[in-house]
Amino acid sequence: MISGLPIDKVEAGLVRQREENPTSIDLGDAEQLAQSLRASMREVRDRERITSPNLRELSGRVRHQMAPMIAAHQSEIESLEKQLADRGAALRKAEASLQGLKAALELDRRMPEIKSYVKNAKQAARLNLALRPIPNLLRSLTEVSKLASEDLVNSDFQARFKEECQALQTPTVRLEFIGRKGKARRRKSLAPDHRLSKILSEGEQKVLALADFIAEARMGGSSAPVIFDDPVNSLDHRRIKQVADRIASLVSTCQVVVFTHDIWLATELLDRFADRSNECTYYNGVG
Repeated sequence: MISGLPIDKVEAGLVRQREENPTSIDLGDAEQLAQSLRASMREVRDRERITSPNLRELSGRVRHQMAPMIAAHQSEIESLEKQLADRGAALRKAEASLQGLKAALELDRRMPEIKSYVKNAKQAARLNLALRPIPNLLRSLTEVSKLASEDLVNSDFQARFKEECQALQTPTVRLEFIGRKGKARRRKSLAPDHRLSKILSEGEQKVLALADFIAEARMGGSSAPVIFDDPVNSLDHRRIKQVADRIASLVSTCQVVVFTHDIWLATELLDRFADRSNECTYYNGVG
């Protein structure tokens, strides 16, 4: 077993440690052990009687002296392995994000081509309708009429929603109409793959919901009564003033009913009708 020991590597390592740490590490026993092992290897090779000191005792002292260094190196190895794993995970995440950005850039580059294709497809669909028998044509015209009606409704809502957002000074959002076949579904967003609730405060979400509600209530020039139920929850005083201004301005086109527990909103509304009290009726349900 002694003859197979890599004593050259051991001695080279001790020399390197001695050069790097000339005073901080006691390598005397380790160097003596290396010398004794080399002498023992030579005696074994020459088939002579081994005369080296007690190798067991010497190796025990070296193992005890080197234990803290080995533990420190082991800890460093584990730390480096963890850093390597973390960087690997970060790299994979960055590569996935890069692929998403590349896909988005490719979509943006091909968007004119896609729009042209869609335009041509719509034109082809209209021409195809003209060639169908009359019953099918009438049914297709009905479907087209429904889609056109939806587009008109969506355009009306979009214009009014923009007006309400300006009046209430809401954050600027993108409005998408995802409903079809009579389903009034719309989606608001600030950035792709991010919900408004993750970006906007509760107050900002509240005023956006109010803008949506008032825009829908005004669609088609409707003069039906508009009812608000505690419209200023989660809003600060500045927002409450803006909401009060907008509610007061609605009175010129329709009847407005406001239920609220907020004394600040009630005070702001009454203040706006101080010189035209005949247009405002106030009821206090307390007691």
